[in-house]
Amino acid sequence: IEVIAEEGLLCVPGVKYEGWQAVIDDWDGSYNGLKGCALSAISVAIDHQGQPLYGVWYDPYRKFLIYNNNGQVTFLNTEERVFRGLKTPAGAKTLAEARIGMARGSRLHQSQELIEGPIGRLRASVMDDPNYNSSVIFLMSVALGIIDGFVIAGNKPWDLWATRAIFSKLGIAFFFMEPWTYKVLGPEEIIPDPKKEYAFACANNEELFGHIMAKLHGTA
Repeated sequence: IEVIAEEGLLCVPGVKYEGWQAVIDDWDGSYNGLKGCALSAISVAIDHQGQPLYGVWYDPYRKFLIYNNNGQVTFLNTEERVFRGLKTPAGAKTLAEARIGMARGSRLHQSQELIEGPIGRLRASVMDDPNYNSSVIFLMSVALGIIDGFVIAGNKPWDLWATRAIFSKLGIAFFFMEPWTYKVLGPEEIIPDPKKEYAFACANNEELFGHIMAKLHGTA
């Protein structure tokens, strides 16, 4: 199996992987961990010939585990679904009542353009935009119904890839897009390339997702 991870690409010359790939982030939110903040998680995705088969998210601090195995998403130890005091279940249909996590991604030289552009428009429209400094914690929070959605302007594949196996089974709307432009990518463009970044947006219902995408594209 070919392994794509933040620490590098692991593949053995001469070996035929027959389309198997593992996309791994073994410590998303490392900045939080180094600062003593308990908001970090592990993400593992397994693809075969470009199709998502398995996805796993694990929060070692709260022992939350979310995984898709054989098409069934399982939640373990997630009865207490609280991060930083957000106790009200998500479920907003409009931006004005929504809690949506937002992040710039790693291309910080474009941060000012971003703040004044799509993310800025979205941030000005929502009820709350919690900051966890961890894409995987944001994604787990959407799956757990703690927040209503998540948008990031540019992120590496290992932070996002498990969504394809997990969100698709939970009915959570999501798109992979070109970084910073928010042009939706077609299926043939969604490959876990360690050299690329991907913009990403998701919401726990189609109505709210439509509002998010309209705001990102400047049509609302």
